[in-house]
Amino acid sequence: WSSDVCSSDLHESVHATIHLEGQSTFNESFAQFLGEKLAIRYLEAQGRDSVAFLASYRESIERENARSLRLRRAYRELASLYASSMSDEEKFAGKGRVLAALRKELGWPEGRILNNATLAQFSTYESSPDGFEALWKACGGSARRVVAAVRAWGAEDERVRAGSELRPEELDSALSTMRTRCR
Repeated sequence: WSSDVCSSDLHESVHATIHLEGQSTFNESFAQFLGEKLAIRYLEAQGRDSVAFLASYRESIERENARSLRLRRAYRELASLYASSMSDEEKFAGKGRVLAALRKELGWPEGRILNNATLAQFSTYESSPDGFEALWKACGGSARRVVAAVRAWGAEDERVRAGSELRPEELDSALSTMRTRCR
């Protein structure tokens, strides 16, 4: 594993390969997912020299996925709180409780900001990991087939063609449709 080949570089390569106009949540989540898959594929191709690093990398992805899932859950919890009929004072107190519990549960570093914007990035960059995994499997673990399925879906979907961004909660349905495009 060299410094010039890492999942963040692969993430950016995915953006350069396919970009759906007006679909920032999809584009970022897709690049995150596919960048990690390609990094694993690269490490697997390195053979015995990278076995320990590959195991460590997979473990770090699992830890990060669990952390991201918890952060997305907190984001949805706060969105529900903000949409409630509670008073502003009750909402503010509820937000404080949610963030304090999250900070404690995740061992969030003291002095590191944890707020709505911090949580929002996890709904943008790592939405629907299970849906992306299902797409990967439906396409036989082929990055080319996954990209082709995404392109086909993007060319057909009215929301994409109209430049109307998918909401994070719409992503699973879109990914289900993409799975049917795997060839």
